[in-house]
Amino acid sequence: MLPADQELRQLAARTDQLLAEIEGLPETRVRATAVEAIQAIVQLYGAGLARIVRQVEEHDAALLSRLADDELIAHLLILHDLHPVELATRVGMALEDVRPYLQSHGGNVKLVDITDGMLRVRLEGNCHGCPSSSMTLKLAIEEAVHTRAPEIERVEAVNPTPTPPVTGNFVPLSSLRRRDAPQDNRTAWTTIADLPVLTPGTMGVVEIDGAALLLLKLDDTFYAYRNECPGCGESLEGGELSGNVLACPGCAAPFDVRQAGRSPADPTLFLEPIPLLVDGKQVRVAVPALAGKRG
Repeated sequence: MLPADQELRQLAARTDQLLAEIEGLPETRVRATAVEAIQAIVQLYGAGLARIVRQVEEHDAALLSRLADDELIAHLLILHDLHPVELATRVGMALEDVRPYLQSHGGNVKLVDITDGMLRVRLEGNCHGCPSSSMTLKLAIEEAVHTRAPEIERVEAVNPTPTPPVTGNFVPLSSLRRRDAPQDNRTAWTTIADLPVLTPGTMGVVEIDGAALLLLKLDDTFYAYRNECPGCGESLEGGELSGNVLACPGCAAPFDVRQAGRSPADPTLFLEPIPLLVDGKQVRVAVPALAGKRG
């Protein structure tokens, strides 16, 4: 019986820890031997996996496609350059995953090119020039891309100010690590466990990691903003939602929910959007975006 996904993640984290400990050993024969042994094991299993992939591909291509949809198996296939779906196609699928979120805020994203592990994209609509565009790029687009194509080491926007690399340059041993293991410069996402039951045109407040989040639903689309009015600093809970426009209950400042939280009355005011991804019946938000305060 295969371990549960949680156990697999714990195993991956432990593997990552052990590899880091090996890399930190002094330059001795023991360290060199350990590294060589790990690389030999990976090559051996990679060769066996390549034979399995060839057999499955010859007899049941549909099965191989289903296997590649599994997160862990996909990572192993990518690690050994055996994934049946080419990189550009997987990146395109990732952008399709995040496109509904961007479009819900009046924006869009287009692939420009992929070169040497770097993906260049163009943000359009409200995403281009929006005060939250850099956050959107880093938290939403990069998360979707690294889920589908973990071999992408950097995502950069053509028009906004480029964001720093999301991963470092990997030495051969480090490349054996799972890209979804916790890293200081990667974003963590949190599933909203107690998702309020919202009907179209309603909203509710949830608390995640000590931060209040305003969750709204227009038609079948969810929107998430920090629960704080940029005009008066008060909570937006209890505000009047009329169509796309939310009025602050404290100062009555209007904000267009669909247009990245911009105020139609004052272009200098905008709600702080929280990157949000809908996966089936689950809604996930980016935790670091919630943790910071306005500066």
